[in-house]
Amino acid sequence: MTKAKELELLKGVSLFEELSRKELNAVHQWVRQERFPQGHVLVQEGAPSQTFYVLTSGTAKVKRGNRTIRMLGPGDYLGEIAAIDRQPRSATVIADTPVEVLAIPASYFRPLLLEHPTIAYKIILVLCRRLRAAERNSLL
Repeated sequence: MTKAKELELLKGVSLFEELSRKELNAVHQWVRQERFPQGHVLVQEGAPSQTFYVLTSGTAKVKRGNRTIRMLGPGDYLGEIAAIDRQPRSATVIADTPVEVLAIPASYFRPLLLEHPTIAYKIILVLCRRLRAAERNSLL
């Protein structure tokens, strides 16, 4: 995959939608491409944080306990909260088909945010919108 295609995918991720081209390039410098076979556990509920992922192809299921709570496909991402706060994973994600991802190791994600406060601020705004939406939905 070309750098231009990877940057386009990153720009399509809601977490990064407010970032400028320069800021996306700063994020991109830590991106690596990875492939996983069907059935591979990308992240395990309760395990330490290791990586932030953006799916570029394939599908994965998100499970909490034994219950599937969501399906992920190209453009979806996972691991952003654990990459920031380094707390244990809140769900398990299993490749439902072979998957390809863009990955940013958590060990690079935090320094990226500390070195680029405008990126951190823009990501915080996105997370605040998600929190407000979750609060609205829980009140219904």
